[in-house]
Amino acid sequence: MNPYAVASNLVSVAIHCGAVGQRRGVAVLTMLDTWIVAFAAAAVASTRDGLGSGVMQAEIVRLRHETLPVRLF
Repeated sequence: MNPYAVASNLVSVAIHCGAVGQRRGVAVLTMLDTWIVAFAAAAVASTRDGLGSGVMQAEIVRLRHETLPVRLF
């Protein structure tokens, strides 16, 4: 998982839904830059077991998302 891609996708959804404009979306990504770098550094320092422990939860969330009656994208 690329933390910048996740943040960028969330900002993109906010822009498409009209919650924020493009300028504000870029500002949000800029504000998140420090957090994104720290998150990526923590992921790099994690063990295989530590990273793998979230796989099952991510799969359950993905399956629930696929069965929602309305999806934006």
